[in-house]
Amino acid sequence: MSIDVVPDWLDNLLVCVECRGTDLKREEGGFRCFDCGTQYEIVNRVPLFHRPSTMVDAAESLASYLGGLDLLSVQRALSTALRYRLKDPELRGEFSQIVERYPFIDTTEQSARSEPSPDFEVIAHYFNPVFNSAKEAYRSFRIKSNVDYTLKSVGERPFNLSYWLTDASGQRIEGVRSALPIPLHPGRELTVPILIAAPDTAGEYRIQIMLVQEFERWRDDCILYDGPISVVATVPPRPGLVTPPHAGYFDFNEDIARSGKVISLAAEMLRRETGSNELMILEIACGNDPQVLRHNQPGSLVVACDLSFPQAQLGSLRCVKEELTPVQNFCFISADVFNAPFREASFDIIVICAALHHFANITVALDQLRKLLKPRGKLVVLREPGKVAANDPTYIRELENGFNEQQFELDEYDVMFERSKFRPIYQQLDFECSYKAILAT
Repeated sequence: MSIDVVPDWLDNLLVCVECRGTDLKREEGGFRCFDCGTQYEIVNRVPLFHRPSTMVDAAESLASYLGGLDLLSVQRALSTALRYRLKDPELRGEFSQIVERYPFIDTTEQSARSEPSPDFEVIAHYFNPVFNSAKEAYRSFRIKSNVDYTLKSVGERPFNLSYWLTDASGQRIEGVRSALPIPLHPGRELTVPILIAAPDTAGEYRIQIMLVQEFERWRDDCILYDGPISVVATVPPRPGLVTPPHAGYFDFNEDIARSGKVISLAAEMLRRETGSNELMILEIACGNDPQVLRHNQPGSLVVACDLSFPQAQLGSLRCVKEELTPVQNFCFISADVFNAPFREASFDIIVICAALHHFANITVALDQLRKLLKPRGKLVVLREPGKVAANDPTYIRELENGFNEQQFELDEYDVMFERSKFRPIYQQLDFECSYKAILAT
């Protein structure tokens, strides 16, 4: 499709992701920043807004690495990794992540540290310190390993996470063990759901969370969390949480339909508050099936954004073909939410579906999204994990396949939202596990 198919109204939202300048102009085949000269290509109606320094032409690098092979031939070879796949799931790994197998692709520079780093450090957590007496609850911690060996929760001397509780009298209570869902390799990060068994007696306690190598020692030289907790006899019900009835099993199609109703509810709120039917909507991490197009809101203009350039292209091609909404009313782009190509206060509604839990630091991601909302804007969070199933086979398999899977309890979302200066004005839990919320600033 020609560049003219990318709607003109998108231009008024854009900034250059290289210099944050606003002087972006259309040229043949893409956009160009007249402040710094950076060019952004458009393919299949999808602008690619990534900083050039964050991308590598894998075909060029691979051709050079393998002795100066013909570039076109290497491009054709790499295309087969996406185009073809083996039916046998045990053999598909031979096709996946083919580029990452070559050392040239890892160009990450290690930042210099002025001080020695700890063996293990916490990258993110959303620790809610209130617990129900005699009940178990999870709190998830994202941990980075700086040691030169792999941590596993299997074998002769397995690593687990655990804790010590100290009551008001100074008596210590040893905590239960929580296994690492997959091995934690040197230099890598992993979010671990830690099971905490609250004492039977209500009161104030202190908790220290740390690694323990069984039959060896507690790593009390590297405490991951040290702080107070409150154990109460009864945790009051979550105010305003809607829990629609269901048939007792998870229904994917019904969950999608309920997500659409939450989007419509947010749109109705905006229309009442602003008196306008025209809405500018952004969905991030949209994949190839944005919920805002599946559940299109009349009078809206939609930007569907995904980090993956192939996903954004496939989504654009699909939505043009299926005519979910007039082609002039939506646009797909590929961009990183942490350096989004949008001016601040551009959107009435931002939607994120089944993707918030994939961000390494969720409060940082929420901070970025808040900047993009208009003063009365709403953030719609859909289909997020609302309970922890630490041994779920699908969850483990996704982690093993390289996805940043995380699970959280509702109490942890309270902390996420408060830290990022959002407040939930509507919350819903479907099938006892699928969390949805409308957030205001």
